[in-house]
Amino acid sequence: MAFHLYSRGSARGQFLQNVIFFPTFLDADIRWGFDAIWNISIISNTTIATNDLEYTIDNGTTFFPLNVSGPINASDERIFNIKAGDKEKFNLRCIGVSGCTLFRALISIAPQDIQRPSQDITVNIPTPLDVNICPVTCDVPIINGSISPLLVSVGAPPVGTPNGVIILSKTNSVETANTDISGVDLSPSGTSPGDAVIFRIEWSASVVGVLTMTLDSTTFVEFNNGANLRADSLHLFDVVVEDGDLFNLQFNKNTTIRFLRVIQVL
Repeated sequence: MAFHLYSRGSARGQFLQNVIFFPTFLDADIRWGFDAIWNISIISNTTIATNDLEYTIDNGTTFFPLNVSGPINASDERIFNIKAGDKEKFNLRCIGVSGCTLFRALISIAPQDIQRPSQDITVNIPTPLDVNICPVTCDVPIINGSISPLLVSVGAPPVGTPNGVIILSKTNSVETANTDISGVDLSPSGTSPGDAVIFRIEWSASVVGVLTMTLDSTTFVEFNNGANLRADSLHLFDVVVEDGDLFNLQFNKNTTIRFLRVIQVL
């Protein structure tokens, strides 16, 4: 069975203080009979201060702070997961005096057991990868006391374990700075309008530098808060990609890619 994120709405543009992002509140509409999560992807053109992004699940009666762990810096993507209930009515707003300007907010519903926070895991090759599902800076709240771990390298994974399809693979590939790494922009496969999936990026390069991505083939935003990624280390990122998005990567230094895998998680 293929698992997808089920898109509930997307928003772009400028929003004044306390103005909700979606004129019509978003329904969870959970149909598959097991636990689900609101998956919230935010890319802002302006910095959103700590606690200034709020969400509601009761049709606007009560709002709660979303970015409690820190600000959302301009041009960074931040992903949040919130436990979803079947009859909920969801929305977002910015409460800062100047409001906020969004490159994109994408709201989806997904089965709880495929959720995993967006993160940067760095290890020195060839040290085995120690996967920490929720580091100290994790934006994803603990759900019922635990986060379902990502299961890897198992001979017979349990039912519901996510798998994926590699859509871009490079090993020991020489790349020029600030040019598209994929010869063609990548879009989700097997999706329909309104669907979204996760692209999981595994990255290692020969020099330190900043990795960036685009979802529209034009505007690039930075991973890792714009900080350099270590050379000859392994980094993992998850990106929510909507049906029809045009995904690509660039690196700001001439480099040799040790390993690059872009996986559409199913």
